[in-house]
Amino acid sequence: ASLGRAIFFDRSLPVTLPGNRLTFKTLDLGTIDLNGVPLMKVDKRVRGMLIDTLLGVQYLLYNKGSGGFQYQGGITYAWSGTGSGSVSPFTLEVGAPPDLIIETPTPSTVVRTDEDLKARWSGGGARVQLVISNAGDARIDSHPILHLRLGKNRGGALIPSRILKLLPTNRDRFVFTFFSDSSRVASIDGFPDDVLVEALTSHSILVRMTR
Repeated sequence: ASLGRAIFFDRSLPVTLPGNRLTFKTLDLGTIDLNGVPLMKVDKRVRGMLIDTLLGVQYLLYNKGSGGFQYQGGITYAWSGTGSGSVSPFTLEVGAPPDLIIETPTPSTVVRTDEDLKARWSGGGARVQLVISNAGDARIDSHPILHLRLGKNRGGALIPSRILKLLPTNRDRFVFTFFSDSSRVASIDGFPDDVLVEALTSHSILVRMTR
């Protein structure tokens, strides 16, 4: 799957969510395209305890499967927008890291928590990170448990047994998501805050754990 998304928060309009969580309204900056492909303008909502809260708009470009918009590693992505009001037209660019492909572990790998795990991959940018999440219904209990910075990209890393032993003992399946990104901070004339422009490639593996 490939996803392009742009969100512009208005920090002068804070919104307090249940649990005293703080977010902000979002701004409509006209039309935006990614390498010439227009993004859809859709509502930006956050889920509350009783009802969803509408923050404003966000811009999305999503594709699952073949055809249409597809992430391409090693190229430059250009975000172009018409702007709106006091915000001028803009173009923001970022280089995309090569596609990250995990070689080990594989979905057939049984990971033992009493042994170090040797992960191998190809592609990716300067650095690679790993997020380990519960495997389950994404609407209920699929959430990140550990976030590991694996350091400089050397095509592999050793995940110590002591880290694997931190995972919940009442589960035997987890999702390992390896990712690599490149980013830069840019500015848009008329927009009051810095803008983070990022390209990210990831590869997720469902693995079984044994102790």
